[in-house]
Amino acid sequence: MTPRAALAQYVRDRFGAEIESVEPIGGDAGPKEFGYGDVVRVTLRGRAHPSVHELVVHTARRGGFGHDTLADRAAEVILAWETFNELPAHVHALDLGAIDVDGRMRSVGDVRDFFLVTSYGQGEPYYEDLARIAETGVATGEDLARVERLATHLSRIHRDKRDAPELWVRRVRDLVGGHECIAGLLDSYDDHYEAGVPSREIRRLIEHWAVDWRHRLKPMTSRLCRVHGDFHPWNVLFDGAGFARRLTLLDRSRGEWGEAADDLAAMSINYVFFSLRAHHAADGPFAEMFRRFFDTWLTEMGDDDALRVIAPFFVWRALVVGSPVWYPKLGGDVRARLFEIVAHVMQRDRLDLDDLDSLFAPPLAPLEDMIAHP
Repeated sequence: MTPRAALAQYVRDRFGAEIESVEPIGGDAGPKEFGYGDVVRVTLRGRAHPSVHELVVHTARRGGFGHDTLADRAAEVILAWETFNELPAHVHALDLGAIDVDGRMRSVGDVRDFFLVTSYGQGEPYYEDLARIAETGVATGEDLARVERLATHLSRIHRDKRDAPELWVRRVRDLVGGHECIAGLLDSYDDHYEAGVPSREIRRLIEHWAVDWRHRLKPMTSRLCRVHGDFHPWNVLFDGAGFARRLTLLDRSRGEWGEAADDLAAMSINYVFFSLRAHHAADGPFAEMFRRFFDTWLTEMGDDDALRVIAPFFVWRALVVGSPVWYPKLGGDVRARLFEIVAHVMQRDRLDLDDLDSLFAPPLAPLEDMIAHP
């Protein structure tokens, strides 16, 4: 269906009217030479609603400034629908609509929430494997095979690259300032005084480090690749036995494209987390799994630079598992140790797989002694 035909059908269905004329808006915008959307003025005739004589139809423009994905553009029009009519003297929002795969315009103005329907994933969540290993102190040959399976699967995802510099910069910006990322997680620690929660000053310094990392990462646009985005043990199911057991992933988050090290950090921080909670030493099973996970992925990808950019992603995931909101019953010694690891990782240029004592061994040093004030 052509855009004009789709618009005419929509106007008939929604407003009981025919189109008299369609005129683009925005051709004469003065000194402003950039806008976010395509806008047309539609004059009606034979209208069923006497008060509606003219419409303005806004279609969100793609690309850049947070309008890259369908979800972005949906959020833009939904925000307008929620807020335009709440501000005195503002033009009124008359309807909220969507364009389907055939180009038809459909009203969703009476929608009050959204839902998603998926298939059911068969299998057991991977975190149950980690809980068993923490309890027994033993990782079997099959456990190590599963680690290799996870890393191999990730390598197949990460091989798909994309040339989209603006999207890369956005993902790096989201990492630092996003609601669910470093700044948002640090904010969630406010007004929490549980054992192991670091001071506001230390949290401020972590945020400064993150901003420094953002500027280091911004030029590395060629690293943009396909990602899962939330690759942790609660989002992985295994069904069956051995390396060939079926792997199912759940709840992909925060977009299709990003940095491979994000997925690596999301999984590997849990080997550290479960190890700390079980009080295993550096030569325990989780350190071996951590090393096997990275070695397998690096062999498949040949991308040693991932170890040079992983620090802020690793820190973000440490902030998640150390959060008093997400893990309110976490022991203060474990939470304190996580922040020692945060300080250690962020001040190094590379994650050193030959120095796993720094992640799995007893505390490095008092956190205050590790902080390099900017």
